[in-house]
Amino acid sequence: MGINLNLIEHINNGTWLYFVLDGVVHLEKYTASDAVANVPADIGGIPVKFLEEGLFLENSIVQEINVPEGVYEAKTNAFCKCENLKKISLPATIDFNGIPFGRNPKLETITVNPESKHLKVVDGVLYNDDMTFLYAYPAQKADKSFTIPASVESVRDYAFSCAANLEEVTLSEKITQLKYANFFQCSALKKVNFTGSNLNKIGSWCFAETGFEEIEIPSGVRSVDANAFTDCKNLKSIIFPNTLNQLMEDWAKNVADLTVNVRMATKGKMWQADWNKENRKIVWNFGTEAAVEAGGPAEVITAPGGGTISFDTEEDGGEVIIKKYTGTAPVVEIPAEIGGKPVTQIYSKAFVPAKDFLTEVKIANSVKKIDNTAFEDCKKLAKVTFGTDLQQLGKSVFYGTALETVILPEGLTSMQANCFCDCPNLTKLYLPKTLRSIGGAVEDKSANLHFYCGGEKKGPVWNPSWNQNERPVDWNVDPATL
Repeated sequence: MGINLNLIEHINNGTWLYFVLDGVVHLEKYTASDAVANVPADIGGIPVKFLEEGLFLENSIVQEINVPEGVYEAKTNAFCKCENLKKISLPATIDFNGIPFGRNPKLETITVNPESKHLKVVDGVLYNDDMTFLYAYPAQKADKSFTIPASVESVRDYAFSCAANLEEVTLSEKITQLKYANFFQCSALKKVNFTGSNLNKIGSWCFAETGFEEIEIPSGVRSVDANAFTDCKNLKSIIFPNTLNQLMEDWAKNVADLTVNVRMATKGKMWQADWNKENRKIVWNFGTEAAVEAGGPAEVITAPGGGTISFDTEEDGGEVIIKKYTGTAPVVEIPAEIGGKPVTQIYSKAFVPAKDFLTEVKIANSVKKIDNTAFEDCKKLAKVTFGTDLQQLGKSVFYGTALETVILPEGLTSMQANCFCDCPNLTKLYLPKTLRSIGGAVEDKSANLHFYCGGEKKGPVWNPSWNQNERPVDWNVDPATL
């Protein structure tokens, strides 16, 4: 059973907030204003054994911390984000529970009693006793390059954060993952040597706010987490290996002129849908004769009826996906090709930016799929013309539009629920005989709607509630007569 700290007396003696449990003192917060914090060996004769989570967290006054012999444990964030901390000395008795260090931009020296069986300082860097964990690299260490010792298996969160002079790092072969904010705010860092490494993951914020101009992620890396390269203002080129299976959204926020080079023909299976929402230039099959460029600034077309037509796009396996409508024209014709590649898909919420002015859409024959909510709440959209190759309509695609007559094309096989919900003007809806599946109710507020169906009866996978309001239905209808 856990300890309920609300039932324990918390004492502030003017220097420390603490509590006593099982005959030992737990220090919770440094409350004094002295620049040198000397942790006491005891308070009132009761030994101090534990430095609790956040003991010095975000302390802007303390410049030096001295921990005496007898203290057993320092917990997560005990010495974290101390903006003026320069020196810390640790006893032989102390060990860590969590990640006590991180983001101390003025830290110069860490010392540990050499008799410690838990921790070790080598060349100014803090490790565990057998040097398999690297805990902290002092931010003001003067070296411009650093080779992580061969014994190191894990670089702990924030370990190199704020290292002002560090320009180059060489990883050890035993490191398989770079963790949370490992090199966060290493503004001078421009190179990591991955040669011989067995790296498979780069964690969140790992290289955020570093000085990279270009970087190649080594083969074997399978995952890059969110914000791994956020705010790398100088980063112009990144190369991803053909092993990269997962890439998170917002992996490189606020990086303006980045080109993404990928050593495979298409994205990995677990790349998030908005991995390239910035519409950066992408080079697929990078380094081969089959290299293909995609993305980049959108082509802008002046529409005959006024305004402009442009899209943010993404390429996947030689096909173009429309991610967002960025134009101003109220009448839009979706092209069959962009950059010589067929347009086959319209992403979720792609036309929501035009919800207040879009009136008509003509969809090219090449488009096979329209994702969930692609035209949701386009309240002035009164007419849609579909292409011949459309096969799938997602959920709530035309929810909240002003459509009046809709002729769905032969070849459409699947339509998810609520495609035409909240469409009060809809009076005619043709369902083709190829439509095998309807995921749920088609509409809910189209009081004057009449269904016209190309088949003799409903498809084999039509949800029982497809016509929940029992609108009139005609079967064996030729759409040319509507």
